[in-house]
Amino acid sequence: MKSLLLLALLVALQMPAAPVAPPKPKPEIGRLFLGGDIYSSLEEMLARELPKRVAPADRWEVKIARDGNDLPAGKFRHVEIKGVNVRAPDGLLVSEATLTLDNLKVDMASGSVQVLGDCLFQGKLTEMALEQALRGRTVKGWKELRVAFQEAKLALSGVAVLGKRKLFGREVLIPGIPVTVTGVAVPRGVSIDFKADRLAVEQLPVPPLVVRELERHVNPVVDLTGLKVVSQITRVAVDGEYLVTEARLDFSKGLPLGPKKKPASGANAAVPAPAAR
Repeated sequence: MKSLLLLALLVALQMPAAPVAPPKPKPEIGRLFLGGDIYSSLEEMLARELPKRVAPADRWEVKIARDGNDLPAGKFRHVEIKGVNVRAPDGLLVSEATLTLDNLKVDMASGSVQVLGDCLFQGKLTEMALEQALRGRTVKGWKELRVAFQEAKLALSGVAVLGKRKLFGREVLIPGIPVTVTGVAVPRGVSIDFKADRLAVEQLPVPPLVVRELERHVNPVVDLTGLKVVSQITRVAVDGEYLVTEARLDFSKGLPLGPKKKPASGANAAVPAPAAR
């Protein structure tokens, strides 16, 4: 029996030791963001909130920089957000939207985000989007308005309705005249106006008053008020097939990550404690 025990002991000593399992990472941070990787969880939460906090879209994508962050303090260096077919409440369709946010601070207790650094927006609008924005407007003296991009300029085309004019002492109905008015896009706060090229207007077969009516009724051609967070358009330019708009954003009130909890009511309402006697 002793020989058998000795043999078993020698065999055990020659067998390689079982590998020691590496320590598991602490799950506290992952659980704080509904489980899993903290970056992916926060990206998903932000993407879910953007339709409510900015505007609905076919797709919102959020990417958080993985370097230069202070996770224990809830600080993130840079976030880039991309939206496809963003729909403003007034019907304006932004084909591509890019938001860049620097220096975010996440309040772990309330689940809200404060943006401490630069907040920038870039939106790309198509000719069709501008036409749809103008559709339905009544523009005195004009009908069948169309929008086109010509190099670095906007071109509004339509039929100028001159109405009745006196010719040879008689009032004569002048038929509509197809006219194209070229001009530039001019930023005005959170909107964009169309400003006709005065030199080109002088060459048109219609009175300047008709062009002024066009400007008065089509402006603003773009209004970003519905996007809620746009505070000031800083640049607008025609670039190929897009009207590119750049603006500063205002997240001074933060970006809540989730809906506020409603106070309990009815049977679930908290019962106040009786006053001490």
